[in-house]
Amino acid sequence: MALIYIVEDDNSIRDLESYALQNINYEVCGFEKGAELYPALEARMPDLIILDIMLPEEDGISILKRLRKNTATVALPIMVVTATERPSVPILSRKSFVRIDSFIGLGFSFM
Repeated sequence: MALIYIVEDDNSIRDLESYALQNINYEVCGFEKGAELYPALEARMPDLIILDIMLPEEDGISILKRLRKNTATVALPIMVVTATERPSVPILSRKSFVRIDSFIGLGFSFM
């Protein structure tokens, strides 16, 4: 069974993503912030990370940069899923570009 890590600070969105993926037989582990993700990566490497951009303490782009610089995680598929409106232009243009394997903009927010 494929393992997917979800890094999302909004419990409702994280629960919804987890529920949907578990219903199609993926193993899912959720994290509220990057500080929780890093120890899990050392213990077990997932098949995919679903990453929010707007996170507390360390934003998703910073997490992405850190993962791309690490030889153990450089090739790990990362999908950015965020409620940020069109983040590919305003957020990535403000920061140096980092490879994102897939991007999904949520058409809603629970806030």
